[in-house]
Amino acid sequence: MRTSTRRDGMRKHVCGMTLLEVLVVMAIIAILGSLLAPRLLPSPAQQLAEESRRLELLLRQARIESIQSAQVIAVSFAGQQYRFWRWQGPDWALIEGETLRPRRLPEGMRLEGLLLEGRAGLEGEKIIYRPQGITPRFCISLRHEAGSRRQLCGTRLGGVDVREG
Repeated sequence: MRTSTRRDGMRKHVCGMTLLEVLVVMAIIAILGSLLAPRLLPSPAQQLAEESRRLELLLRQARIESIQSAQVIAVSFAGQQYRFWRWQGPDWALIEGETLRPRRLPEGMRLEGLLLEGRAGLEGEKIIYRPQGITPRFCISLRHEAGSRRQLCGTRLGGVDVREG
């Protein structure tokens, strides 16, 4: 707190901060923010690794669910999202459960390609998990707009490997 003298000789107390003090505080906050932001926000490569790991676990869970429930389960990819399906009679029904619910890829990430039994898969085509535990061979390619790539490749016995590039 500063004091100043009025014309009549009385002192008055001046409260507040000068513009310079406010600018210095703002500069310090900006510098601290720029130093902390990279540590708090995951890099595009980290985001892609996390999403790849999530998808790997969900694909494994779909296989387990198919075996345990003795029902055919599938996953499809379209645009920025993937969905899990259950075969019910003459048609597929969307699963909207806790784990195998429809999901959207994070911002900046996209499905780059799908290989199914060695051929290019079509958008929306399903990878089918049968109760016997046998699945088609597949490779799902994910790409982040920053350039990093990951592949999830599945084996006939339900294994899923995540690879960079």
